[in-house]
Formats: sequence, C-alpha cells, structure tokens
Amino acid sequence: MTITGPVKIGFALALFALWTFATWWFEGRIQTFSRPDAVFDRLVYTVVANIIIGVAAATALLRFLTRGSAHGRLMSGFASWQRTAVWAPLGFAIGLGLYFAQGAPSSEPIVLLNAYSQVFVVSTAEVVVCWSLVAATVALRIDASKRIAIPLAVVVASLLFGAYHFAHSAPFNTIDMVGFLSAI
Repeated sequence: MTITGPVKIGFALALFALWTFATWWFEGRIQTFSRPDAVFDRLVYTVVANIIIGVAAATALLRFLTRGSAHGRLMSGFASWQRTAVWAPLGFAIGLGLYFAQGAPSSEPIVLLNAYSQVFVVSTAEVVVCWSLVAATVALRIDASKRIAIPLAVVVASLLFGAYHFAHSAPFNTIDMVGFLSAI
C-alpha cells in the first residue's frame, strides 16, 4: 500500500497537534514556567512532550515517511553521521561562545548544564517537528516546482512554529511573542 502525499502531510500535522497538546497539557495548562518550584512538572513536560513525542516519535515518523528516499532524508536535514560528527561539536562551541560573548549571567557548570539541558531538548524537538518533519513533508509532497514548494513549506513551518508557542505559559503564549517567533 502506497501512502499518498496528502496523507503524509496529515501524519506530520497530526504529530504536530499531539506535540502541541502535550506541551499545553504538561506545561502551559499548569503554568510551569511561572512556578520556579515546579521542577518535577518541567521534567515531565520535557520528557513526554519533547523527548518522547517531539524527538523520538517525530524522528520515527519522519523515517517512515521518507523510507527509501535519500532525497527525503536530505530535505529533512539529515545527512551522514560524519557530517553530524563535525557540525554538532562545532555548533555547541559556537553556542557556548555566543553565550559568553553576550555577558553570561553565570559560568557555574551546574547552571550551564541546567540551561543547556532545558534549551537543547526543547529546541531539538522544535527543529525536528517544525522543520524536519512538517516543512520537509510539505515540500516533498506538494506537486509543484521547488520554487513554490520550498517557500510554501517554510511559511507553513514558520506559522506552526509560532502557533505552537500558544501552548506554553507566559511570556511565550502572547500574540506578540508568537508573531515574533513565527517571523524568526
């Protein structure tokens, strides 16, 4: 049985909806960002919404949707392990350099590890769901030239990326922030 392009886009959007709902359920609904004592709640949100759904399930779905297609994997942002082995440490070093260049509030290793672990996991899920899964699925499944399909996929992914933040607690769930994040 062959899965058609619209069905593949539907799968990608369904996973996006599940990820957004899980974010709202485990974070936005109970306002964990505004409660410094909600360490366990933030951990549950991070593990369920971001690691299990946003990274593991999205990557598994992406693998399923692009199976047998080297072009699909490349469009999704997945390259060889050698390329990843070079760029991942370089990206980490650049990020750390920018952190300190902006006047880091702390250089304590435990603070850095805490910030990194929170930001890295959430950002990874955002990239995998919005850019690797949704944008690539839309771009690969639209029956149009690359000059139309890729910009359309970028717009869809950008709008969904911004809208996803309505599932968070303040200040991320405001219209101004959602608009700002969509534009980025």
